Amino acid sequence: AERLFGKDILVGGEEVLKGEQEKPHPSIFAKACKLAGCTFEEAVHVGDSLKSDIQGGINAKLAATIWINAPGKELPPNSPKPTYTVAKVTEIEEIVNKFV
Repeated sequence: AERLFGKDILVGGEEVLKGEQEKPHPSIFAKACKLAGCTFEEAVHVGDSLKSDIQGGINAKLAATIWINAPGKELPPNSPKPTYTVAKVTEIEEIVNKFV
């Protein structure tokens, strides 16, 4: 994971315990971008929750969002629309490489 995502990983629940806002609020994405040394426009967020991960990435105006849809569910109507959808985490590297 470090090769793809770097050594600094934020855990949303830990941020909330520190008094920070939780996803989908853009502040956690701002902190992640600061740690990574990138702008929102250079960042991609990966997650399995449409409500917090994908909507959060959209709220922060990231370059892209990647929804991990392991069970193969259909995208519910009126849900946040991810930029990409994958079934397995092994598919993420190919997408991330488009932004490098």
